[in-house]
Amino acid sequence: MNAFKLVHAVINKSDQFQLEMSDLLSAMTLTVSSETADIVIDLKQIPAVTTNHDEQSLLEVIQTAQDSHIQNVILVNHQLLISLDRQLMSQELLTQAKTEEWDLQTSEQSLRFTVDMSSPNLGRTMTLTHLRSTTVGEALSLMIEAAGHKVYRLNHIGDWGMAFARLIVAVRRWGLPDDDNPNIGYSKLQHHFYEESEFNPELDIEAAVVFNQLTHKDPKVMAEWKQICEISRKRFDDVYDLMNVHFTSETGESAYTEAALEVKQQLVDSNITSKELDAIIVHFPEKEIPQALIQTGENDSLYLTRDLAAAIDRHEKFHADYNWYVVGNEQATHFIQLKRILEMLGYDWANTISHLGIGFNSYQGRRLINSSGELISVNGLFNKVARRIMETYQFSEEEALRYSLGTIIFESVKYPRLDHFDIDLSTIIANEQYNGFSLMYYVETFSLYGEPNLSVPQRLSKEQWELLHLILAYPQKLAQGLQSGEPSELASFAYEIYLKHKNLVSQENNHPSIDCIVIKTLKNLLYVLNIPVKDTIGRE
Repeated sequence: MNAFKLVHAVINKSDQFQLEMSDLLSAMTLTVSSETADIVIDLKQIPAVTTNHDEQSLLEVIQTAQDSHIQNVILVNHQLLISLDRQLMSQELLTQAKTEEWDLQTSEQSLRFTVDMSSPNLGRTMTLTHLRSTTVGEALSLMIEAAGHKVYRLNHIGDWGMAFARLIVAVRRWGLPDDDNPNIGYSKLQHHFYEESEFNPELDIEAAVVFNQLTHKDPKVMAEWKQICEISRKRFDDVYDLMNVHFTSETGESAYTEAALEVKQQLVDSNITSKELDAIIVHFPEKEIPQALIQTGENDSLYLTRDLAAAIDRHEKFHADYNWYVVGNEQATHFIQLKRILEMLGYDWANTISHLGIGFNSYQGRRLINSSGELISVNGLFNKVARRIMETYQFSEEEALRYSLGTIIFESVKYPRLDHFDIDLSTIIANEQYNGFSLMYYVETFSLYGEPNLSVPQRLSKEQWELLHLILAYPQKLAQGLQSGEPSELASFAYEIYLKHKNLVSQENNHPSIDCIVIKTLKNLLYVLNIPVKDTIGRE
């Protein structure tokens, strides 16, 4: 039941007021305490309502509509206070829960989004920042779809640069370490290269020669590079399959090396660059934006020019209304430069670009390294948490891995994006806490009775209605999460519903119909956050 769309439809039945959904969304609130009213509309926030006469007219429009869902409406201090028919609204919530068909739309238009997420570097292990970019990006993508919009999931993979030349040299000299995960092996080789190059400068010279050969498409070097990329990418694909994340497009940086040189020339021709020695630099009118390097002495593409080429390419392919980059916040300056350069080149769609930054991420206070200083892969992290779940709860291996995935995904989306996120094994799987494990377990083990024949009570207690009234806010919570780019809005909303229902159950104040609404709503919320809850939940 979408209370927001209900009120919007009632108002727009009249020719006098034709409100945009966006106007109503910012003005309408489902009240925390529903004793005086269930919905408050702040008329000062609606552009079409400018006078006291307009306010009175809008009141009369709602009263005249005589919609059965609305029991009463009054005008007080530039606010409309709406009381709902609780029994009818609750019954429609129950129907929605039974059918599991959720109307969460809060916009007239179906918009197009690109979500650039994950973007790991091949030839290395996936970092927690890349993992969190994946989980936050996928949650946002599912939220976009739940709101009725179109999303294109993009994975811009790091597969180019001097690091690959060093890795090719390292593989030639020392071979690939004997490791179950080739990306851990590649990471160890890169670390070994850096250590050895401090005492042997010839290694850096050899890597520079290899990179020059790579940029000139030397067949032997290209074959070595492709082999590293294919092996590394396969390991990442295994992680994505495990997490049920599937991309519309996966493109490596290498695909944009030639287009990046064209962008560089476009910048030079636009007279917004200067040459300093062998480097070409963009200076910005805004002093707070640092100058941007777009070419070094080597005539090769740089990270920024490849990203500019990729941004232009995706605009031509998808023509999105919003282009979101879910990337570590350490790249904030990079995206400011990217967007500003596109504006300076005259691309009016540059204002569709938003960088949704990710804060610092760690595993028990460290990056993906255990207490012995050994690298841990993302797969290894999932398995580590799964083993702890098996030890604690005697789950099967398959169930423990599913709960591990859900627990880690929820942990990474429950905090605001820029907040520090740490995976602490001592709390992450503690039951009845603010974590994914508790919510998954509650949804999957709570038994629902007599679902096909359920109906809501004729009289709802104050606490029962407060819980159902909270669930009515789902469409707006989703809209707020999209507006801020924060899946944490839905995570905290799910936990609030869980706590209120637990309190009802403990007081024996629940009812099978309310249980059904709550459990099915929680299941949908977890699905939208990409938490792998079983399709069939507990029934009697």
